[in-house]
Amino acid sequence: MALTMLFALLGSLLLSLTLVPALATFVVPKKVHRQGRLFGGLVRGYRALLRFGLARPAVVLGLATLLVAGGGLVATRLGADSTEFSHRTIGCAHTSSRLRPTPRARRHR
Repeated sequence: MALTMLFALLGSLLLSLTLVPALATFVVPKKVHRQGRLFGGLVRGYRALLRFGLARPAVVLGLATLLVAGGGLVATRLGADSTEFSHRTIGCAHTSSRLRPTPRARRHR
């Protein structure tokens, strides 16, 4: 079951990265359209942000480090108070230092 899901996901990823863009070239018109006000503003803002980041690599590196550290801190707190993955839901009972299948999990093998 797990391998089936893995192959299905990998197949859909391959399809979405190769065939879909190739087929889209037949649907999308070849004319170049002028940029609208909203998209033009987004492009100008992105260019300004890109220039700022390229001129100050230390600031970008510091910000990236802070974001990664913050993400790591949040990740360590995930599930601390949740019972989503309790021993009942994974089908195991905790006994001292080992996990053993519960009777319900043994029946489904």
